[in-house]
Amino acid sequence: MGAALLALACLTWCAPSRAEGRRLLVLLGQKDPAFWPWLRAELGSSGFAVEPLSVASLPPSPAEIEQLAQREGGVIGLSPLEAGAGIEIWRVDPVSHKLGFRELLLGLYKPEEAPDVIALRMVETLRATLMDIETERASAPVAEPPPPSPVPKPAAPARLWLGLGGGGAFSPGGVGAVGYLDWSLAWPLSSRFSLALDGALTPTGATVHGPEGSAHIDWYLAGAALSFCVTNPKAALRLRSGAGAFVAWTTLLGQAVEPLENRRAHSVSAVPHVDLGLRWSLSERVGLAADGAAGLSAPGVAIDFAGREAATWGRPVWLGRLSLEAALN
Repeated sequence: MGAALLALACLTWCAPSRAEGRRLLVLLGQKDPAFWPWLRAELGSSGFAVEPLSVASLPPSPAEIEQLAQREGGVIGLSPLEAGAGIEIWRVDPVSHKLGFRELLLGLYKPEEAPDVIALRMVETLRATLMDIETERASAPVAEPPPPSPVPKPAAPARLWLGLGGGGAFSPGGVGAVGYLDWSLAWPLSSRFSLALDGALTPTGATVHGPEGSAHIDWYLAGAALSFCVTNPKAALRLRSGAGAFVAWTTLLGQAVEPLENRRAHSVSAVPHVDLGLRWSLSERVGLAADGAAGLSAPGVAIDFAGREAATWGRPVWLGRLSLEAALN
């Protein structure tokens, strides 16, 4: 280019003392423009502290503007273009150090005009642009902070738990093992105590054989139990113990050999029991439970064949079950 470019000027407002003035960093090319002495004098008389520096090539890229502004502590700059008879003004954000404003004004003066006239016009343009920038910043609406995100309320603890499962019972009096299905409905009384209603039935029952024939036995159980969480009630795996009682309804259907007659009988007994089990929380509302109980029937259930006691049940009886528990509310 035949004419030199006056590269960049970075303007920083020094705060808060006016005695320090307004610092203006001017970046010049390899050759100073003809009007540079007058421009420097006008900038100084306007209250700017001018500190000229040289750069290797013109015009610098936006990245170079941001780098120089950050290094020298400047936020506002200008580039008077001698060949284009214009001026370029830019501003860098002091926080992010990114170029936020850049404007090019061409035809600002004629090359044949006096150097002092060119210098004065450039300084007036710079001051007017700075005033416009500050006015826009002052009038810009302040973005209101977004409303705070609502804090999610913790889910209310479940007040009802339904358990469904199955297991087996064993009594050593000759009946042996029998499978059963069970259900339970529990109310947590506190973090450690809960009260439950339980029920069970034997889908297939058990059969006792003898010379006199056979007897098919079915049980229906219903009762209540109080349980206590032994370990941390908030842990995923918890140990619990308790005690309760069943009412056992037993039905016997005899298939006798001749000349004996078939007979149907019913009996009701209480089965107090102590419990011990583990509960594994699969989620906040679902759990898997493995429980064992030991009980004693009062009175015991006797299976008689023609006046002969063929077997007894419930003295004692051991029960074990595996169930899935889910919150209902």
